Amino acid sequence: MKNQSHMIKFSVPAKNSHRDGWIYVGLNPMKQKHVDELIAYNASGGIHDEPVIDQGSIVGRWGRSWTHASLERGEPGYKIGGEGSRTYETKKVGPGVQFRPKDDKAIFHVGPDGKMTHGILDYPKTGRAYYYDGNHTCRSGPKPNSKSARLLGDGSYVWDDAKAFWRIKAA
Repeated sequence: MKNQSHMIKFSVPAKNSHRDGWIYVGLNPMKQKHVDELIAYNASGGIHDEPVIDQGSIVGRWGRSWTHASLERGEPGYKIGGEGSRTYETKKVGPGVQFRPKDDKAIFHVGPDGKMTHGILDYPKTGRAYYYDGNHTCRSGPKPNSKSARLLGDGSYVWDDAKAFWRIKAA
């Protein structure tokens, strides 16, 4: 198989793959070129049937309604797209940051003042944002020099209830 770039865009669940079909895992909505790549991939393995694609996944993982059938049936796993996933919730703030849940408990972390503390990770500028440093220490805010830190600048992270994702409010 010479060109496998399409493998980044599709996945097949371990169970019920023939019934559910291929899951589109790209961030943006699926395009015909992705289907064409999948058809070419299947043909290289001697499969010439039209591929079955899970329709809940074609909006892309940044789509609020992204889902796939195996998760809807309650099989083990975590959301990799759609509302409630880290992928969807952080799409507007860039890579290099994660956010603690709203109902989080007190944890040990390094606050914005650089001091280790035990408490709820929630600060005026960075909200519930955190990252883990090279020593696996939880630190508030985005990872330094990350895209998320550059995007944040002097702004602050705010949760958008209506859209169910984090965004940056300008200073």
